[in-house]
Amino acid sequence: MGLQVGQDTTLARQILRKLLDGRLVFSPNGKVGDRWYEFAGEGTLAKFLADVPVIKAVVPVRGFDAFCYPLRGSLKPAAA
Repeated sequence: MGLQVGQDTTLARQILRKLLDGRLVFSPNGKVGDRWYEFAGEGTLAKFLADVPVIKAVVPVRGFDAFCYPLRGSLKPAAA
């Protein structure tokens, strides 16, 4: 089952606040009988990705380093 943002107004607003950098500007267009609005705004992923954890270090699992030890030095630069 997928996420249906249209059914959850609170969630939709939270997502928009994180994705928008400032306000949306709505501009009316068209003539009588055929009108529409265009909207423009700046977007950002910074606030959206701020909650994603960042891996700063990796600790090898015990015994895994011994498994990889024979591979050290096996990669040699290509001959010129």
